[in-house]
Amino acid sequence: MKNGFLLQVNEALGKGFRSYSYHLQKNDKLIRRWDNAPHWPEMKTFPHHLHLGSEREVRECQEIFIEDALSEIKCIIESVGNS
Repeated sequence: MKNGFLLQVNEALGKGFRSYSYHLQKNDKLIRRWDNAPHWPEMKTFPHHLHLGSEREVRECQEIFIEDALSEIKCIIESVGNS
């Protein structure tokens, strides 16, 4: 992607099953990753969560779909281009 961004999209769907990860990085630095891996059971939005800038910086996040992630990613990339 432009400005050194990389987007990795992983999604698996099945009967009653959905697993996803939308991972945005710039160069080698994690910018955002939305996913529903069952790693943070104490979160109110479990298993859905958001990594902000690092693997350990995790926030609650409602379930997200690719369209939602792409919309936010577009804003992030545009803000970098305007700064």
